[in-house]
Amino acid sequence: PGFESRPDIDVWLPELLFRTHCFARASAPLMQAALARAEELGREDRVAWSMREYLRDHIEEEAEHGEWLLEDLEALGRKRAAVLERVPPVTIAAGVGAQYYWIHHYHPVAVLGYIAVLEHTVLPSEILKPLVQGSKLPSRAFRTLLEHAKLDPAHAERVYTLLDALPLTAGQKKLLGVNAFETASLLDQSLREVFEHA
Repeated sequence: PGFESRPDIDVWLPELLFRTHCFARASAPLMQAALARAEELGREDRVAWSMREYLRDHIEEEAEHGEWLLEDLEALGRKRAAVLERVPPVTIAAGVGAQYYWIHHYHPVAVLGYIAVLEHTVLPSEILKPLVQGSKLPSRAFRTLLEHAKLDPAHAERVYTLLDALPLTAGQKKLLGVNAFETASLLDQSLREVFEHA
């Protein structure tokens, strides 16, 4: 939404980090649910079975990101207890909650559409670095955003490669498209809400 051009970074950055934390804190538990369901479906389900290694690796990669964001918010003077006590936005809860429904009531492959959108939606370094240099905020508050700018393009490529290799059914392909579209829509809405709350 062009927020990088707004001068009030000290107002909107904490809200952006809070919302990013709401996504991040849900990532590992969500993938653990998908992994458990994939293992439950067993070898007979080639799509589910082929997701397991990816999910195990990505759970480990994402495990600390919620903690990183709490530390980034602390660098901005936000107390972690206050961050954790805030009710997560409905837009984020709806996006995450839909994944659990599809994992348990359709197929765990759904989560890959969600992951693909989140990994693809990242503030690039060429935008972030001038923000860090131009603001009067502590540089450590940008730690997670800068790390994601470096890591997420490779993470996105890995999930795309996995999706290309999976023997997806027509229904699974349709669900992935629907999920990606709805996730992107909710993410866009959440980013717009940053400025309603900032």
